[in-house]
Amino acid sequence: MGSPTITPIRDMSSGEMRELRTTDLAGGGGGGGSGGDASAANQVAQTARLDALVAQTDGVEAALQSIDGKLPAAGAASQATLVEVRDRLPATLQAGRLPAEVLGQPGLAYQITAGASSTPQALSAGCRRVSLYARGAAIRYAVATGTPTASATSGAATSHYIEQGERLDVATPAGASIAAIRAGSTDGVLEVSELG
Repeated sequence: MGSPTITPIRDMSSGEMRELRTTDLAGGGGGGGSGGDASAANQVAQTARLDALVAQTDGVEAALQSIDGKLPAAGAASQATLVEVRDRLPATLQAGRLPAEVLGQPGLAYQITAGASSTPQALSAGCRRVSLYARGAAIRYAVATGTPTASATSGAATSHYIEQGERLDVATPAGASIAAIRAGSTDGVLEVSELG
């Protein structure tokens, strides 16, 4: 048997350098020594390739650690932004509930005759919404503070149209009045319900 060859190699699991002992298998004689030299040369080449791979792995590991170090800061900044936005929302939205009032509570009711001339009706001082229903005819109406005047003319900018049998819910300013007039030649009644 030939003399043992000691080749340094890197342990892939720990990254430490270790010794690899190989024996010259060619033994002594007849050109066998060159075979052992070839085997040692292969081992050295493989070790060099392994060292290169380990170096690449170390580079990747360093890059991953760098990215990992940045992610907590980015995550914390995102979290802070979300908290800031959440804190600006009303409490009902923060709890995941959307405030929506589908129905208003009926308050006072009025029947405004919609004839050939505008008829006004004052609403309660705190009234902010009304439900309107046109009975018997198509009607034009106007809502304003003070005493509004409804116009039967279709081009009037302040008078709105409601078809016979139609119901509309509208918002009103505080201290508003509503006026009604017939839209055609038939008188009707504008049913008004204050909604609280």
